[in-house]
Amino acid sequence: MSRQLKTQVFKDLLSRFVINTNYNEKNWELDLIENVQKAEWFYKDFYQKKHPSLPDLTLGKLCYELLSIYKPLKQQDSRRLITNYKKYRNDQPKCGSILLTRDLDKVLLVLGVPHGKNKKGKWGFPKGTLELDESTKDCVIRETREEIGYDLAGKLNEKNCLKKKLKSTLSYMYIVTDVDPNQKFNTETRNEIQDIKWFPVDKIPSKDSNYVLNKYRQELLNWIKFKKSERNNGGGIKIDLKTLFSNSKEKIN
Repeated sequence: MSRQLKTQVFKDLLSRFVINTNYNEKNWELDLIENVQKAEWFYKDFYQKKHPSLPDLTLGKLCYELLSIYKPLKQQDSRRLITNYKKYRNDQPKCGSILLTRDLDKVLLVLGVPHGKNKKGKWGFPKGTLELDESTKDCVIRETREEIGYDLAGKLNEKNCLKKKLKSTLSYMYIVTDVDPNQKFNTETRNEIQDIKWFPVDKIPSKDSNYVLNKYRQELLNWIKFKKSERNNGGGIKIDLKTLFSNSKEKIN
């Protein structure tokens, strides 16, 4: 790999994602690393495929390389910026969608690409991290569109939102029913999702499922059981009037 190619690539990434971008004055450091993250994805998805001789770069390494050749940011401590960014991302709520068929017998899952010690990828719900100034619903809509190409605008109901605190981070999973089992799904992401598939709710993967799916599994099954009970009772809970009024002085004729 020539030094000239590497410099040319870094300058292009700076121009595309760092320099010609509007920044929030209060959170400019977070905005900066968000843009470096986008530059990292672009580098891996396009430049490395076109030029295999280019080296693998972590987010921290790319941040250091980009800042070192751009004078206005040369004095910034890339390690500090990355550390603060990762802490911010870890603390941000995670939002996702749980798509079910009308009969509540199938759930849609996505298979992530392998990374680290995970050699096969793991099944989970479409989900992601809440961005700055974004509502939980907007996050769910954005992540679902990006990961499976399905539009949830106008389909989210707060009453069908399961909430948990996972590893000190808030998590919001919106359940959406009546999804056509024949619906075609296509991811808009690169190197994130390798498969999208319906699973019977009683056969949700356990061995190859991710942390969030495992934590929500039982709560989802309980929700489905409750909703099926509601449907079977005409939308309400069946009440035995005799029992209800057994201690009342008034008698039912």
